[in-house]
Amino acid sequence: MSDALLWQKFGERFDLTPLQLQQFARYATLLQDWNEKISLTTITGLHRIIDQHFGDALSLHELIDLQQLRGLVDVGAGAGFPGIPLKLKYPHLQVTLIEVNLKKIGFLQAVIDQLQLTGITVFTNDWRTYLRTTNDDVQLFCTRAALPLPELLRLFKPGCIYHHAKLVYWASQHWSQTELATVKTLPVGLTVQQFPYCAGNKKRQFVLFEKRECQCKKES
Repeated sequence: MSDALLWQKFGERFDLTPLQLQQFARYATLLQDWNEKISLTTITGLHRIIDQHFGDALSLHELIDLQQLRGLVDVGAGAGFPGIPLKLKYPHLQVTLIEVNLKKIGFLQAVIDQLQLTGITVFTNDWRTYLRTTNDDVQLFCTRAALPLPELLRLFKPGCIYHHAKLVYWASQHWSQTELATVKTLPVGLTVQQFPYCAGNKKRQFVLFEKRECQCKKES
């Protein structure tokens, strides 16, 4: 399949504008060019980049209405997935990319600059520092398994300002809730839901973590 047809099918699948397709194409080129200098991804062919990076990120629309969100944080952004593809598709989102690796920070900033994106920033300190020192308007945290679950679930501690937000964890089709055994104490009211989907020919699943308040009625 030609590159032009790959982009056409991608644009039709996710209802992208011509400008958005241009931005995705430029992003793919930057990814391939930078990947020759620093290790960003083992997925380098255009077909797989479109399916397993871009399409994988945008598949989140099957689970969450992103038009209704204001702020999104990508935890351990790496080469920018899923945060940058989601920003390109939903430009109204205020996006924060958490990344501590200096070379990857340089790449993320280059993408932001060359695509002239606004409303997106790179947070260059670690996850715990973000939770402790910021007060952003965030409804959704996303991660492609960048941190162990015990670390991620710090989000739902009662003292965390973001404990009412949702967390989506990109996982393999084999992920099961038995992995929660690594968490010593689960936050009270935490619910965990699994949603299978496909990224190209790969079967994967979203794992949605959400804290629901206990609504206990007093006996009269």
